[in-house]
Amino acid sequence: TRTVLYQFPPAVRIYSSHIHRRSRARAGSDSSGDRGSALGGAAVTPPVGSMGEAQRQQSIEEMQARYQNLTQIHTDAKYGHQEGEVNFWLPFTDVDETSTLWAESAPGLGDWHPFHPTERGSCWRFPGTVCRHFTRPNISGRTRISLDFRCSVSSCYDHAWRLPGDRRRHGMRKLP
Repeated sequence: TRTVLYQFPPAVRIYSSHIHRRSRARAGSDSSGDRGSALGGAAVTPPVGSMGEAQRQQSIEEMQARYQNLTQIHTDAKYGHQEGEVNFWLPFTDVDETSTLWAESAPGLGDWHPFHPTERGSCWRFPGTVCRHFTRPNISGRTRISLDFRCSVSSCYDHAWRLPGDRRRHGMRKLP
């Protein structure tokens, strides 16, 4: 039989939106249903179907350009993870294309795909040690809370190996 290892502790990530919703009382009376005025003039991600998809994507890109990414494009090998590890990403909140994780489908392709649509409880698996991934500025108006962790078959994980010069310790435990 094979022994499966899991990362302990897992990483809990809380990613606040760059755009914060304000109560209608503080933002002024807004009975028109205009989402922008309820947010103090800032818009949230334009809804699908509200405009042509190319125009919608351009609007999202323009809004995101005002903010800094939470994470830069990277592979987890940069942080001392081994190729035998497989990443799992589990959002505890609903996400959209501006609040989700993005990754390439194979090492070096750069064919960025959002982990979307994703609802609470959905789990994505990807080879984050070798495939680049990142987040874009969260302009959804909602905070994203997610859990990420790695698993590995014990024969593919070397407990003694460490990235030269890296002090991080990535603990792995046996799955019962």
